[in-house]
This record gives sequence, C-alpha cells and structure tokens, in this order.
Amino acid sequence: AYYPIGHDNVTFVKSDDGTPAIQYTMDVASPASSMVDVMTAPAHIDKYWKSSSDNNTSNRDIRFQFAHCLSCIGLNLKNSSSAEIQIKSIAIIVNDIKYSNAIIPFDETKSETYAGPAITDSIFSLTIRENEKNISSTGTEISDKLIFIPQIEDVSISLSIVYQRKRSGAETYEEDDIFTTQSPVKTNLIKGIKHLIHLNFMDSNIYVMVGSGNWDDGPNVNHEFN
Repeated sequence: AYYPIGHDNVTFVKSDDGTPAIQYTMDVASPASSMVDVMTAPAHIDKYWKSSSDNNTSNRDIRFQFAHCLSCIGLNLKNSSSAEIQIKSIAIIVNDIKYSNAIIPFDETKSETYAGPAITDSIFSLTIRENEKNISSTGTEISDKLIFIPQIEDVSISLSIVYQRKRSGAETYEEDDIFTTQSPVKTNLIKGIKHLIHLNFMDSNIYVMVGSGNWDDGPNVNHEFN
C-alpha cells in the first residue's frame, strides 16, 4: 500500500529486480503548500478477505502500518526574553540538495530510499509570511511542511527572520529587526525524521540549535479496509 495515489509526483514502478516500488519526484521550484508527503506500508503475505457471510469480522480486516519515506524540516521558535516577540516573515534557503528523485521499494527488506539523478539546481528557497505571529515561551512550531528526499550528505540551511520586540511596559512594538544565521545550519535529511531548527530569542541575542524527532503527522497509523 502507498499514499498518495494519483498524484503527479508519485508514480507506481518496479525496481530493477521486479520489486514493486514507487518513484517520487520533488519539484524544488514548488511552493511548500504543494509538497507531497509519501508513505508506504509493507506487503502482507497470505492475507485475504473472507466472504461477507463469515460471521467472524476479524477475518475480514486487513491492516496496513504506514511509515514516512521522506524527510521533513520544521522551525521551532521560542521566546525566552523579557519582551514580546512578533514574527513578520521568515526566509529559509536549503543549499546542497543533491537529489530530487527516489525509488522507494515496498519490500520490507529493501526499505531504504534509493537516491535518483542529481538535480540541476541545488537550492530550495522559501519565504514564509507569518502575518505578525507572536511566539510563546513554550515554543511555537511553524513551517513544518518542507518535505525532501533523504540526502546522502548534509544540506546547508540559512535563515533570515524579520521580527519586532515589544519591551515590558511598552505600548507599541519597536522597528523591524532582522536575524540572519551567520553560518549555515548543517543537517542530514534522514528518512522518516522531522529535523527541527530551534531558535531561542533571548534579550540580547538568538540561539540556534538543530534537533530531530519522529515525524508523526499524517496517516501513519493502522488503516482498516473492510
């Protein structure tokens, strides 16, 4: 089983040894809103539906456990300063992208993602208009739909954030300030992982750190087909 079906970026194919597979093509020029998540489920062996006249309904359930095949980048912004922080826009540039195509076999023993041909433009650029979004002291996660083919080597991520501060007791926000990463953030886009770039706004500076965790958005739970 695989998801989604019938999308231009996802094509059903067979790998060189005949294993059923899908081919995914990422268009680096596409906006984030049109990026497509891809999930597959291992094949079932000797599973079948019984007749609807069979009173044991459990015999008519086939469950598929879906898992992410691609990688995801997200931003987590945290306010640890004494001022209110309001985000106006974020520009994110991902450099050193080597691959935009992948063949993803269904066979559980070949679950790794095979990289396809190198792309001609290794840069992905996106500007996010946050429409004056306030960030909290517990963290505000945004832009978590940046989906990529897992890469063999690290990519370099640069950020430029336009924001405002409102000091304690002040009635209005100060003039726009711009934060730009002095050196690119390096991370390896691993299959099925969400790579979070954490930015912690302090009173005098901004700390940047990269973390990762399970990518648990979307239909990655058991699905029944009766």
